[in-house]
Amino acid sequence: MKKIWNDQDQNAVYAIDEQTLTENVIKQKEKSSFIANRTEIYMIGSLMIAAAMIWGATIYTGQIQMLPLALSGFMLVMAILLYKKRTKRLLWQNTFDRSVLGDLDEAIANADYQLNFSKWSRNLFLVVASLTVVDVFSLEAWWKSLIVLTFFIIVYLLAKREHKTIYLSQRNRLKSMRDQVMGAE
Repeated sequence: MKKIWNDQDQNAVYAIDEQTLTENVIKQKEKSSFIANRTEIYMIGSLMIAAAMIWGATIYTGQIQMLPLALSGFMLVMAILLYKKRTKRLLWQNTFDRSVLGDLDEAIANADYQLNFSKWSRNLFLVVASLTVVDVFSLEAWWKSLIVLTFFIIVYLLAKREHKTIYLSQRNRLKSMRDQVMGAE
């Protein structure tokens, strides 16, 4: 917004610089799409790599244990579900109007998707962490179990903080920007 002095009324009047607004909205749209895209790719890749590592360790050691194999199967199923969610997101992503409000709505939709994805990821993390802690739990080496449990608690708390400070604040900024644009019209 530009501050313009109105000589008739002797007060400030504000005008929207449409070019700057359009550039800022497109930048926000691309940023939200990029974050959603990268997060999905990293999550799918990490789930598949973790599942492959479990299978590799099982084959290497020759010890077939149900809990790790069930965990790897769960991870593969989650990777497939995530790939389907990604495909749906990519289909609806470019269906918005090619206007400032349409681009802003697309950015907000991607930010909402990222918020939901963050919640989904934390729930997935809880399942994986629980199964892993149960699998490595040992009374003889209790300190190893405590280290693993502490690691998972710290990661979960960091993910929760990331959800609030990055994804939620980004969505709220975009909604605030949309409200300002709607109020200016």
